[in-house]
Amino acid sequence: MLGGIVQAAGGLGLFLLGTTVMTGGLRTMADERLLATLARTTKWPFSGVCTGAIATASPQSSSVISVAAVGYVLAELLTFSQALGIIFGAKITVFVGCRIRHNVRWPKLSSMKSVSLQHKLS
Repeated sequence: MLGGIVQAAGGLGLFLLGTTVMTGGLRTMADERLLATLARTTKWPFSGVCTGAIATASPQSSSVISVAAVGYVLAELLTFSQALGIIFGAKITVFVGCRIRHNVRWPKLSSMKSVSLQHKLS
């Protein structure tokens, strides 16, 4: 019981340390071009959703985009509402991708011709 609490506290501490380090790095990295691009692509809520959707399409991971958006908010490069649009777009992209993959008709493994290892060895 106590070991689980210590592990949870250690994990939370590492998460907070990583967030602090990431925020400092984002503040250092931010230049005028990055600020202008973030402002332009998240100007309206719908454009923020589109930005999140496009950004999620390449790595296929909404978690990466969500963590980056939260880091931008903590580094004061984005407002909360701008980051919210990006996160919504990321989650919508994952949902649509899962629905597309679910509706694609993949061949069932039982209907495919397979040769068992026993028959190959005999």
